[in-house]
Amino acid sequence: MCYLIAFIRARRAQSLCGLLAGFVLAATQVGAAEPPSEPPALERIYADFALARHAKDFPPDRDALRRCQRAKDKTCLRLYRKVVSARQQILARVSAAGLRENLALIRQSCQQPEPPAKSFACSGAVMAWAYYREPALDAQLLVEVQALDDALRSHVFNEDDTWLGLRPTPQRWADYLQRAPIAWPTPEAKRIAIANLHTPPPPPTWLQLPWRD
Repeated sequence: MCYLIAFIRARRAQSLCGLLAGFVLAATQVGAAEPPSEPPALERIYADFALARHAKDFPPDRDALRRCQRAKDKTCLRLYRKVVSARQQILARVSAAGLRENLALIRQSCQQPEPPAKSFACSGAVMAWAYYREPALDAQLLVEVQALDDALRSHVFNEDDTWLGLRPTPQRWADYLQRAPIAWPTPEAKRIAIANLHTPPPPPTWLQLPWRD
C-alpha cells in the first residue's frame, strides 16, 4: 500500500513538472514572438512611389536633383532612389493581373481614417493608374472603378487626377463621369475633371522619372 501511494505521488509530481514546463515553453514563445512585420511588399512599393507627391525633400525636377547631388543631400537622394525604384517595380506589374492586384490594395488602403503608411500606399496606387494606358487595361480599369462602393470611388477621384488626363478613350470616361455617383468636393470639380479628359493639363514632373541628362 505504501508503495502504491508513493507511486501515485511520483506520477502527480511528474504531471506537475510537465505542466510547469509547458507554461515555461509558452511564456518563452510569447516572449520570443516576432516583432511587428514591415508593410507587405506591394504596399511598401506604392507608399514609396507616393513620396514623389508628398515628401517635402523629394527633388521635384532635374535641377533640384542636381542641387541635391552637389550638396550631397542624403535625404533628398535617398527619396529619389526610393521613388525611382518603386516606379520601376510598378511598371513591371502593369498588366491585367497587376491591375487586379492594384485594386485589391486600394480597397484595403483607401479607407478613412487610415494610418499614414496605408494612406501613402493608397495615394501611390492611384498615381500608378497613370501607367495603365493600353486600351484593354483602360477598359478593365473603368469596369473596376464602376464596381467600387460610392465612398471609395469618391475618395479615389479626389486623391490624384493625373491618370484621368491620360485615358486612351476619354469620351468613354467622360460619359461615365456625367452620371457617376461621386461626391465631388465642389460642383466645379466635376466639370474640370471632364474637361481635363479632353484637354489634359501639363503632367506632373514625377510622371517623367527618372531624370537623365
